[in-house]
Amino acid sequence: EGLDQYIIPPNFGEGAAGGMDEGENQLAGMPPNAFAITLFCLDGFFQSRAMDFLPQAFERFPDLDYCVLTVPATTPETSLVRHFTAAVPRPGTTFSHALYVMHRDSLLAPVHLKVSRFLRPQHGASLDRLLDSMSKESGDSIDSAVRATETDDETPLEENPNCVSFVATIGNQVVGVVSLDRKVTSTERLAWCKANMALDEYLDTDKHRTRNQAMLLALAMNPVFMPQARFLLKETMRLFDKSVIYYEAAPDTYVPRVILQHLVPVKPRKRESLAPGQQEIYPFSDHAAPGATGVTLHFLSKRLLSEPKIVVNTRIVVVGASATAAAFLEQLLFTPYIQFSSVTLVSPGGLPKPPPDLKDLLDGSETKAATPLTSIDEDMPTQLYLDSLGLGHRIRCLETRLVDIDRESKALELPDNAVLPYDVLVLTDTLMDSTANMLTEGLDEGEVQQEGLARTVNGDVVRGYASLSTPQLNKVVKTCMGELGETDPVVVYGSTLDALAVVTGLLDMGVNSSCITLVRPGWGPNYANGASLGDAKVDDMLDAALAEAGVDCYSDLTLVGVDGEEGVLTTAVFTKEADSPGAEPETVSMACRMLLSSHAPDIRPTLFTALNSSGLVYDGRLVVGLDMQTSDPAIFAGGDLTKFSRRQRRAMYHNYYNAASVGKHLATCVLEAVDPLATAIAMPPSLPAPMVGDDGRERVGA
Repeated sequence: EGLDQYIIPPNFGEGAAGGMDEGENQLAGMPPNAFAITLFCLDGFFQSRAMDFLPQAFERFPDLDYCVLTVPATTPETSLVRHFTAAVPRPGTTFSHALYVMHRDSLLAPVHLKVSRFLRPQHGASLDRLLDSMSKESGDSIDSAVRATETDDETPLEENPNCVSFVATIGNQVVGVVSLDRKVTSTERLAWCKANMALDEYLDTDKHRTRNQAMLLALAMNPVFMPQARFLLKETMRLFDKSVIYYEAAPDTYVPRVILQHLVPVKPRKRESLAPGQQEIYPFSDHAAPGATGVTLHFLSKRLLSEPKIVVNTRIVVVGASATAAAFLEQLLFTPYIQFSSVTLVSPGGLPKPPPDLKDLLDGSETKAATPLTSIDEDMPTQLYLDSLGLGHRIRCLETRLVDIDRESKALELPDNAVLPYDVLVLTDTLMDSTANMLTEGLDEGEVQQEGLARTVNGDVVRGYASLSTPQLNKVVKTCMGELGETDPVVVYGSTLDALAVVTGLLDMGVNSSCITLVRPGWGPNYANGASLGDAKVDDMLDAALAEAGVDCYSDLTLVGVDGEEGVLTTAVFTKEADSPGAEPETVSMACRMLLSSHAPDIRPTLFTALNSSGLVYDGRLVVGLDMQTSDPAIFAGGDLTKFSRRQRRAMYHNYYNAASVGKHLATCVLEAVDPLATAIAMPPSLPAPMVGDDGRERVGA
C-alpha cells in the first residue's frame, strides 16, 4: 500500500482522479482479499476491550488480509474504529459512509512496534522503500528532512542534539519516520510565536524550557500502521526529552492529514492594520515558510498525548466566502479537541479573502495608492490573518457555484450536473448588486463573472459590464480595461460606498477623470432625507470632491438597460422621472464603453431559485430560528442572507450585525448538532447589538 492518500492534498486539483487508474483496474480482476464487519455491539463499560475481537476475526479468515468497516458519516467514532485506518474519499464521491480499513499486520503493532533513533546503516534501505511508495515530491521532502538531521548523528540524545530523526520499526521494516529540529525553536522565535499567536490560550509556555521544545520537520507513517502515529510521537518526545513540539506551514504548502489529526492548531492574534502597500513578512526564513506573509502553527504537548482528538466525519458543506463564512470556519475548525475530516467550501472566488489591491489588478504596476478597487469590509479579516489560519490546509474548496438544493437526498447540484452530498449545509453567501440581475438575465452566471457580459435591450450579448459584487471583479475589470481606449467613457452606477470607491480606484489606475461618469439613482440602501448617502452635508462634500477631481456626476437617474454594437458595449440607457405628475419618464442615453454597477444589494438569482424550489422559508431574507436553523434541520444559515422570524418583533436583518459575531454564533449552533460532546446552548443566543442607528441604516460600532 502506498502513502499517496495521506500525502496528496485533499482538494479538487489538476489531475484529480475521477475513476480507477491502471493499478486499480488490475486489482479489480483479482480475487477478493477482505472481509467486512457488518454488525458490532459492545457494552459501553467494556469499550476499551474492543480490540480483543479483531485477532479472533482474522483467525476466522486466514486467507484474507484486510478487514473493512463502514459507518454512517454522522456516527461518532467508536473505540473499535480507532484501530482502523480511515480511507480518504475520492473527490466527487457520493458514498454516504466513512470507510475504515485494517490489515492483519497491524495486529503486530501493539507488541512489536519499536521506536528508535534513525541510523542510516541500519534503517536506510528500509526507509528508502517506504519513501519510494510515496509521491516523488513528498518522498524527496521527507528524505531531505531526514538527511538534514544526520549532521548530529554522533551527538548522544542525552546531550540534546540540535536535530534528530526517529523511526518506527516492526522487525527490520521501517513503518514510520519523524524528524525534529530543536535549534529553530530559539528564544526569539518562541517569543514571536507567543506575541503573534494565541499560544497561551492552549499552553502555559512559562512551564516549558526552551531546550525541551522542538520543531517537527517531517512525519510519515505507513497507512497500515497509521493508528500508531500517536504512539510514535509519544515515544519521540520521550526519547528526545521534549515537552512540546511545533509544526509550521506556509499558506500554500500541504499539511499531511496525520499532523492535522494529532496536533492542535493555534489561532493567530489580531494585529494592527498595515498601511496600503505594506506587507508583513515572516521573520524566520528557514524551511518552514520562506518569504511567507503568514504562517500556520500547530503544537502537541505531553499532556495532550493522552487526550486524542475526536474525529467527526459529518460532511459539512459551506456555501459562500463571506466574512461570516471566515468567522464560522475559524470557530469551527479551531475547536481544539475535534478533527473535522470533511468540510467543503463552495465559492466561485475560492477561500474567503479581502479584495485585492490595485497592484494585483495591474500586475504590480505603479499606482497612486495600493488600495482595493472596492470599499473595505471591516468585518473581513486581513489577508495576513487568513493566511495564518491556514483554512486551505483543513477544508476542500470548490471554485464553483450552487445551482440547486435537493433536500430529500441531501445533495447540492453544481454546474455540469455535478452533485455534492452533505449532512449539514451552511449558507453564508453575500448579497449581490441587484443591477446585475437585470442586465444578465438568462446568461450563464459563470460566463458573466469571467468575461464581463451583459444583455442589451435588444437581447444581444455584449462585453464591457461588471458588477462590483462579482467575486472575480479584478479579473473582469482587467479584461475590460485591456479593450478600453484612452478616451473611451466609463460609467459607474450606484449609490453605495463601493460605487464611490471604484471611482477612486479608476483614477488611481490612470483613467482620465474626464472619461468617468458617476450616476447615482434617487433611491438606494442609504437614501434618506433627500440625500443618496443619508446626509445632505455629506452629499455636498462628495459633489465638491467629484467636481474638483473632474468627474461628471448625475443624480436621480435609473438604469434600465444597455446597448452595443458587434458584441461591445457602447451605450447605457437610463430613465428620469418627469417633473410633472402623470408624464412619461424621460429616457437618457449615455455613451459608455465600460459599465460598473453597485446598487441595492439583493440575493443572487440562482441561490434564490434554489431556496425557493427546495421549499425553504424566504421572507425578504432567508428565515432562521434562534439556533440559526432554517425550516430544514440539516440546513443552517447566517450573515447578510438571513433574518430571524417575524415573531422576533424588533429583529434586524443580519447584515446589520457584526459578521464575525454572527459567524461565531453560527459555528456554535452547528457544533451543537455535530459535536458528540456538545451540551445544550442557552436560548435565546446572546447576539451583539446591531450596529445600526435609530433609522436602521447605518452601522455605527463594532
